[in-house]
Amino acid sequence: MSLLPTDQLALTLLCVDDEETHRTILQRFAAPMVSEVLTAVDGLQGRDVFAERRPDIVLTDLMMPGMNGLEMSRAIREIDPHVPIILMTSGGPDFFSEAVDTGISQFLPKPILKAPLSRSLQRCYEMIDIRRRLEQEQERTDILSNALEQSPTAVVILDPAGRVDFMNRACVLRYGWVSEDVLGKNFLEMTRHEELNRLVVRVMDGTPHVGADISISLPGREQSNAAASISLFKAGGGGSKILITLDDITDRKAMEAHLLSTQKFESLGIMAGGVAHNFNNILTAIVGNAELTLMRLPPESPLTTSIEAIKSSALRAARLSSQMLAYTGKGMRTREEFDLNSLLENMLSVFEVSVSKQIDIKLELTPEIPPITADSSQIREVLMSLIINSSEAIGEMSGRITISTGCATFDRSQLAKFWLGDHLPPGRYVSLMLSDTGCGMDNATVAKLFDPFFSTKFTGRGLGMAAVVGNVKGSGGAITVSTLPGKGTSFTILLPVRSQET
Repeated sequence: MSLLPTDQLALTLLCVDDEETHRTILQRFAAPMVSEVLTAVDGLQGRDVFAERRPDIVLTDLMMPGMNGLEMSRAIREIDPHVPIILMTSGGPDFFSEAVDTGISQFLPKPILKAPLSRSLQRCYEMIDIRRRLEQEQERTDILSNALEQSPTAVVILDPAGRVDFMNRACVLRYGWVSEDVLGKNFLEMTRHEELNRLVVRVMDGTPHVGADISISLPGREQSNAAASISLFKAGGGGSKILITLDDITDRKAMEAHLLSTQKFESLGIMAGGVAHNFNNILTAIVGNAELTLMRLPPESPLTTSIEAIKSSALRAARLSSQMLAYTGKGMRTREEFDLNSLLENMLSVFEVSVSKQIDIKLELTPEIPPITADSSQIREVLMSLIINSSEAIGEMSGRITISTGCATFDRSQLAKFWLGDHLPPGRYVSLMLSDTGCGMDNATVAKLFDPFFSTKFTGRGLGMAAVVGNVKGSGGAITVSTLPGKGTSFTILLPVRSQET
């Protein structure tokens, strides 16, 4: 079989021989079987040509002046330890041991005939083809391995018994599973995660593929959500492996929950606005007729007390209606420019008499923050609601409420993490933070915190924190809460500065 560059590997041959006639014959023999033939007259020149051109095969005579074939082969091996070298010799077996140690691939006896040379070149071709295929396969393996290692998706590969064969870097960063410590260990015993382990067991029992969104909690780490996919796949040697991928969807779940809460807020806001509007119309008639009746009754009439009670109840109902409008962010308001630090300093005495003497209220105000544009009465209502909420969270124990201010620039991604922040323009905002050392809240409580009439104390307490959100919305701001059971709660409110860009 001849080597043809058109349908096989395009190979370059270096022919080294001190006899010009031999070089010419060898060049003609080899020309149809390789893409190019290089020549050299001795070992020194052969070494230099090889270093410069890097041919695929070397065909060399043994006995040459200066540097012989074995010496040149050793020099070439230092440059490329894998290149096939064919040694032409008429010598006996005395050279074979040294030649093999040098790394000679094949021997050709002199005189050289075309058929043996063709067979030798064919064997070289097969060696090169195998080596290149192995190199390509190794390259693909390295690429896949690096891709898995650098992937943001956590990847684990198990053997059929559930022992860990591979674990990528994302597993370490996200879940704290250190690959060096878990390789060969039973994955089910290592994780002890009920949801995930149940999916893995289903695949181990023969289900080709399973997947589900799961929550993963680890000691000392925040709970995360992951889209888990577990599949059975064929491995080398006819065996099988189990592939586990855990794509982190914590942020997506948070955004979905945030969007759901926003939609619920908007829907309830529309309903509350409609109810408040009709409610006010009814109350106007009640209060108005009560006033007219009082005007017509003599002061000493026994009906005066009853009419005054009707009027007082109607006015209390009107305040509830005002809270409902505040929840929608469409209540009566007057925006003005004022200094938040000054407002807090003026209200400090009011705060202190509104909480028990065991609670210390501390102001940490950033000096010279820019003026804000908002309804000062609404901001006062927000502050009083948060102060009372923190006071109740602390209870009868001693504690601290810290009120701090600041100013920073927020981009859209940062604003999106706040309630009502989705539609705010990026730019500078004054921040108002109120933190307490109270009992804190769990996730279930936080999820309902801003719902109308929700309370952890008792029913019938009005709109509660929903009115806070409404007032913040009416002031063109945004709010967020950070809390942990037993660790206290922090509310952060962003308010637009006077020079807010749109």
